[in-house]
Amino acid sequence: MSSQAFNNAIGVYGRNRLMNPDSYIDQRNNGAATSTTGYTVDRYYVNQTTSGVGVLTAQQDTTTILGANQPTISSHKITVTTQQTTFSAGDDFNRHQTIEAANMRDSFWGTSNAIPFVYTVAVYVPVAGVYSISFRNSGNTRSYVTTITVVNANTLEFHSVVVPGDTGGTWATGNNGFVNVCFDLGAGTTFTTSTINTWQNGNFVKATGSLSFCTNTAGTTMHIAWEQFEPNYATDPEIVDYKEQLSRCQRYYNIVPVDFTTTNTGNYQFVYIKWPVTMRVAPTSTGFVNTDSTAGTTTALLTPTIYGANAIGISPTVAVGSRFQTTTLNSADF
Repeated sequence: MSSQAFNNAIGVYGRNRLMNPDSYIDQRNNGAATSTTGYTVDRYYVNQTTSGVGVLTAQQDTTTILGANQPTISSHKITVTTQQTTFSAGDDFNRHQTIEAANMRDSFWGTSNAIPFVYTVAVYVPVAGVYSISFRNSGNTRSYVTTITVVNANTLEFHSVVVPGDTGGTWATGNNGFVNVCFDLGAGTTFTTSTINTWQNGNFVKATGSLSFCTNTAGTTMHIAWEQFEPNYATDPEIVDYKEQLSRCQRYYNIVPVDFTTTNTGNYQFVYIKWPVTMRVAPTSTGFVNTDSTAGTTTALLTPTIYGANAIGISPTVAVGSRFQTTTLNSADF
């Protein structure tokens, strides 16, 4: 069977390899804005590496951006908090998602059978013009930089670009990061290239001369309302039911409530907690300090014992017969 036939046999369901494409799931922040480098809505990371003063905030947005008497849609809203007017070489503002290699195993990238993928984005930006999109391997040693041209400012537009399969480079396997799908928001010369629409060695995210969102004045906003990354050809937006999409996201981040009453004769109660789904790797887990509702005191969650990608054990110090309530935050993202 050829790589093309194998890919076509997968069917339409599961074509979009990007998760949470409309930013509807936001376990970490529940709609609150974040202003530092890190994950915002599920699976999406906003990078703000700068030697200057530029600051962006990012958040889930469920207000209408389509105009009066139009439906409300979910989107990822990015706002300029502090304008970046100039760039040092190593500055890099971008919004990206890393796709796990297990979900790209039919791409055959890195071989002579590599197949193309199509990237589609629904974007609402304050300034019409050229914006950069990039695709990089997990080692940032291979890059494909391309552009979209927004015709109308403050209007939701769909744009698609074809990304040829990379026949070179080193592409990860298993549960490692495979490809970084990136929307440029502003970058310095280190990450800027004049070579576009072809795979090249190096770590690039921006095309020379393209617009940088972070150079807009404070208060300026943009929205990314949909993204799709699919094999061979473009299709309509793939809508996945909420339960399934949440489950996919929980492989990388989940929140598990803990509520139990101690029954042992000492102060230590071992609690075994199972993740909602098998996580990508053994996660980093943290817990809130919460109230021992029986004794009326606060108690700290001790360092958890991680049991691979499947479960966690904690040993909180509480009095016998006390009810202990907390929440574990478990991250296995890239």
